[in-house]
Amino acid sequence: MNASEKQIKGIDLAVKATKKVFPFIKGWEFTPTWEKYSTVIYINLIVDFVELGKTMDMEVKDYFFYKFKIYGEFTTSSILAPFEWGEYESEKWQDMSQASLSLGQKIRGALKQAYEFIPDEMSIFNNVSSSSFKPSLVAEDYIQRTNPLATT
Repeated sequence: MNASEKQIKGIDLAVKATKKVFPFIKGWEFTPTWEKYSTVIYINLIVDFVELGKTMDMEVKDYFFYKFKIYGEFTTSSILAPFEWGEYESEKWQDMSQASLSLGQKIRGALKQAYEFIPDEMSIFNNVSSSSFKPSLVAEDYIQRTNPLATT
């Protein structure tokens, strides 16, 4: 399954609507296996973790900058992974785990809802068991691609 330019524009619009609430989101890309699933369109969100940290009054951990320097990007499925969580299973760790889960759910919920409002002619539809339906749009990972040292 390939997405047409019009369908990609539909996803662009859903991500732009989500960016209005979460301005640290900078863009998106399809996951490598997005075409494997009929009920979900998985995308990765391109984000600026430094901007997110400023928004939440938190500093990005040094290992984030180190990994970015080595790999040229930083990818995680946990939106607050680049920040200090404290000792494993400590109260701070549990609070950060819950905060990361909550923020991730808010982002995914906003993205899903925004895509539901995209006109059908700009949406991807899949056929399963002789019926056609619009799959959900879901963020799988968060990726920092721009140099975080340039934004500090």
